[in-house]
Amino acid sequence: MALGGRKPDPRISAGDLDQRVTLLSPVYNPESDEIVQWNPVITVWAYVEPNAALEQTGSQRTVADTDIVMVIRYRKDVDARWRIVHRGAVYQIHGLLNIISRRERLEILCRHAF
Repeated sequence: MALGGRKPDPRISAGDLDQRVTLLSPVYNPESDEIVQWNPVITVWAYVEPNAALEQTGSQRTVADTDIVMVIRYRKDVDARWRIVHRGAVYQIHGLLNIISRRERLEILCRHAF
């Protein structure tokens, strides 16, 4: 976070990465128009923090949800179509942020996948 006009610090301390998360990539059908399963790519250490709480209304019901920020060491293969599993919960990726393009850490904005 940029405080007082300073640039954000892209470095990441190994001590902050205290949660295990598994990155999942989609497997498509032969026509490439439907996801048929999710393949585990790798399990990595991450820093996991709730970012915002919100309520959504759909199918005539209100659902409470939380946006999560997961910080991992930089990986160039992570795609916004992937999902992440943390403590048995599956999250959709909603955004990827490479802090000041230093390729040291990757911030991933996620939301619980229903």
